[in-house]
Amino acid sequence: AAMADLARKRPDDFWLGDLLAEMRKTARRMNWNRPSPENLMRAFADSERRMIRTAGDLRSLILDSLTRYEDTLHGAPPATELWNETTRNRKKVWEPKDENNLSDCLVLHLKRDLKKRGIFASREVMIRKRFEEERAQLIDIVVTAVPFTEDGKPGDPVTVIVEVKCAWNDGVLKDMNRQLFARYLCNSEYDFGIYLVAYFSCKGWNRLKDSRISNGESRTSIKNLRAKLSLQAQQISTTEKRIDALVLDARITNT
Repeated sequence: AAMADLARKRPDDFWLGDLLAEMRKTARRMNWNRPSPENLMRAFADSERRMIRTAGDLRSLILDSLTRYEDTLHGAPPATELWNETTRNRKKVWEPKDENNLSDCLVLHLKRDLKKRGIFASREVMIRKRFEEERAQLIDIVVTAVPFTEDGKPGDPVTVIVEVKCAWNDGVLKDMNRQLFARYLCNSEYDFGIYLVAYFSCKGWNRLKDSRISNGESRTSIKNLRAKLSLQAQQISTTEKRIDALVLDARITNT
């Protein structure tokens, strides 16, 4: 605790962060319960299983799951659950659904994809009640797992939070810091956050007079948006709080 406090007070001394990380690795090695050969063989035999001991393990598993969800959006046939389709003058008209639908679809996917691992995903979880003029703080998605020790006893739950945006959101380049980091991670026991931004801009988005086409970062290329958010996540993350930026390719391909 003293070393972590010193690292926060002296952010320019990067060697303190490296020393703190090494001290934590040493502590984890000393407290690690080595799995038995039988348990390791069972785990390796099942490619779908991955041992979860920390929030960092859970974070990696969630990122892999979200990549699988992106694959379904471009499968054969591709999923169109993030889009509205109408017909006007015998022509198909496509437009993205809203952020709430995006979060709902992501939670549904995580529940289906990770349920065999005993992982739970929830929507709009309150981490702080409303107080006077301050609004209640609701997290878009909270993913929690309960690790089990080698002898089958449950450990303390580990959690990763996911903040969801669409690229047209006016705060898409600001809310990683002011919302996910400053409001959610810094004021809670959670150490890992994922900032997910869905990118819809494409020729298939052909609804006329849709202001979202030019709002936020919709006119930025998906490559440049990924670069911007990845750099931002690196700059904001600390030795204690880590953020991963993920730009979900939600462009439609079946028009």
